[in-house]
Amino acid sequence: MENSIQRFDHLNTPNELGNLFETFIHNFLKTETRHTRLNVKYWWTKSRAEVDFVLTAENKEKLPVEAKYRRLNEPEVTRSLRS
Repeated sequence: MENSIQRFDHLNTPNELGNLFETFIHNFLKTETRHTRLNVKYWWTKSRAEVDFVLTAENKEKLPVEAKYRRLNEPEVTRSLRS
């Protein structure tokens, strides 16, 4: 997750908006899981496939969360989620 915005006057570029949206989702997940037994983690492979966030419970169950700032015509399972 990138934690910087280079120029606030260029927030209309897809990359900048995507980074901002991912940061928003991260903050939301951290806030919502603060008083639970869920942890917000990250996952990626050596081949650079990644899942934006993984919620993990004490019983080791995992819930992957992908943050996308674009309209999807239909839900899709990304390469990262298949990994």
